Amino acid sequence: MKLHSRLLALLTALLMTLTMLPAFAETTEDDSDTVLAVIGGETEVLKGEVDEVLDEIVSYYTQYGVDMTSEDMLSVARQMAMETYLQTAFYDATAKSLGLDPLSEDDALELLTQIDSVYEDLIAQVYTYYGLEPAEDATDEEKASARESAISMLDLMGYTYDYIAVTEKQNFLYEKVNQVLTADLSVPFDQVVEAYNAHVADDEATYANDPSTYEIYTAYYGYEPYFVPQGFRGITHILLSVDEDLLATYQDLQNRFEEQAEPDDTEAEDALEDTDTEDEAEAEESEPVTEAEVEAAKAAVIASVQDVIDEIHAKLDAGTPWSELVAEYSTDPGMQQEPNKTYGYSVFSDSMMYDPAFVQAAFSIDNIGDVSEPYVGMYGIYIVHYTRDVPSGPVELTDELRAEIEEELLSDVTNETIENAYHAWQESVDIVYTEAGEAYRPEEIENVDEIE
Repeated sequence: MKLHSRLLALLTALLMTLTMLPAFAETTEDDSDTVLAVIGGETEVLKGEVDEVLDEIVSYYTQYGVDMTSEDMLSVARQMAMETYLQTAFYDATAKSLGLDPLSEDDALELLTQIDSVYEDLIAQVYTYYGLEPAEDATDEEKASARESAISMLDLMGYTYDYIAVTEKQNFLYEKVNQVLTADLSVPFDQVVEAYNAHVADDEATYANDPSTYEIYTAYYGYEPYFVPQGFRGITHILLSVDEDLLATYQDLQNRFEEQAEPDDTEAEDALEDTDTEDEAEAEESEPVTEAEVEAAKAAVIASVQDVIDEIHAKLDAGTPWSELVAEYSTDPGMQQEPNKTYGYSVFSDSMMYDPAFVQAAFSIDNIGDVSEPYVGMYGIYIVHYTRDVPSGPVELTDELRAEIEEELLSDVTNETIENAYHAWQESVDIVYTEAGEAYRPEEIENVDEIE
């Protein structure tokens, strides 16, 4: 994560509390100069410096609901603080060795622009949260006053301009160092193919016999799978809005009719109730709903827009493309957006993501290009078009997908390269921990979430 992104996230967390985050300062005036470690036999790592990082870590996780009061959690936080401190030292040393620090004139100007941009973003967040943003017709004096108030709040929370400048310079140098260390990295095509095949195998094992899970992950979570199970149709449709009262009457009758058909498991319980309660229940019980009443209510809904339905079929018979009819008549905004507009919703016969009436309509027709009769559903009347069969099996390794996999693999290689460089630096400079620093020595724990 870039440091300026983290700054914005931390500020948002701060604003949500309306107060400063609670600090956890282990350091006192008496022990802030305690040496925790020595880098390269000459650079001392002081407790006060590491505990400044520790405060940020504890405050951050506390804000997100992690209990940081136990010794186990504090132990991990100390290790994270030292690791962060050492990573900063690594980047600082590497930037100097690569000639990136001091900054060139162009880099200095670029960094200044970045600092100002981040600082203005933080001010805007304070404006938004506290309602301080001046009105469009505010005077210059009012605008200046609002800005001063926002800056005062940032200063109170520790987000001074100087603090932003320091962190943004770190971020700037980190990116420059990373660019140099990873400039020659690339991913061979055979590794892309290998990763693609592995993704296909994983998704086939997950989805081939479980279209419901496939549907949930694609339609609900937006996951783009590498394998598509059989049986999905691409369905485009016209959704016609209808009179709300007519639709509500039909839905009520349909629900009651379906409830009547369900087995009654309460007879034994009813037998235990007293006579007065039974009489009251019988008096309040509604008359049974007949199938004829449900069908009549449905027919009334369809009849209310029959002229529009007839108009659609007349245009369809006259050769008007289905896509034009959808654009003209459908009230479903999803049908105006790609890829649904062209390829339709992916639906299978036991779909749980769509209105049952819509699914029923989608599988009431047999051939690609067929158009269904009107079906009354939750949102109105559906007239669906069997647009295509969704291709099953492995998805095609397109240029776009290849680029995504390359980026994924390159990110892994990049992280590994930087991590190796960091570990090599640690070994080369010989970090020696003091007795006081042993509690801060990083172990193989990557984050607080690993501790229960």
